[in-house]
This record gives sequence, C-alpha cells and structure tokens, in this order.
Amino acid sequence: MEALSKDVVGARLNLDITRMTPAFKVIDGGARKNAESFKVLNTELSQTEKSYVSLAKAADKVAMSADERRKKILAESNALVAQRKAQTELLQAKTTALNKTNQVVEEKLKAQQAIVKRRNDAIEQQEQQHQKRMQALQNRVTSTGASAAKATGTDDAT
Repeated sequence: MEALSKDVVGARLNLDITRMTPAFKVIDGGARKNAESFKVLNTELSQTEKSYVSLAKAADKVAMSADERRKKILAESNALVAQRKAQTELLQAKTTALNKTNQVVEEKLKAQQAIVKRRNDAIEQQEQQHQKRMQALQNRVTSTGASAAKATGTDDAT
C-alpha cells in the first residue's frame, strides 16, 4: 500500500483499491438495470407510437371534409348505379336468350306439326286411293258378274 501512496503537489494521497472494485460492480449493475429499463421503455414507446399512428389514421378518416364526404357519397352512388345497370343488362341478356330459345322451340314445334300434317295428308290420300281402287275393283266385279250373267243368260232380275 505504501507504493501507491505518492506525494502530489505537497499532498499525500492514499488510494484504497479494495473499495473501488465493489463500487464499480454496483455502478455496472445499476447501468445494466438502466439498460433493461430503457429496453422496456423503448418497447412501450414503440407500441404507443403504433397506437397513436393508428388513431391518427382513424381520425383522418373520420374527420373528412364536407367535400370529401360528398365525393365519397357520389362515388358510392355511382357504384350502385353501375351495379344496377349491370344487373339490368344481365336480365336483358337472359330475356333475349330465353326468347331465342322459345323461338327455336316454336320453330321445331311448327316443323313437327308440318311433318305430322304431311303424314296425315299422305295417309288420307292413300286411303282415298285405296277406296278408289276398291270401288273400281267392286265395279269390275259387278260388271264382270253382270256380263257373265248376260252371257250365260242367268240374270238376277228375271
């Protein structure tokens, strides 16, 4: 200890190193606790800042000017008008498609009715031709029987 004592400008300093190490440890521990406290404080500050930013954005949205509100309402109204126009066009397109389908069905029905009418007409014509042939055959049979009776002389009328 004697070696550490020196005369400085007429005064004598006695340095006791045994007290310095614990003092530095206390100072170091305090500094570490302060660093931890600052970390926690910085975290809280950043969270608070985020909250304030989100509140500011919300306040900006709420605090729109009258012109901005009017523009927003007009935009929403225009969007609704456009949506209704699109719905109307869609309904018109569906109606047109249904009308075309109905026309096709009606044309098919007319074609089928025409085919059925032609068949019925053909059947009727064949029936008439058959009746004419049967009549002609009947007439031939009657005339052949009458001429045969005249030739043989056996007439039903006599």
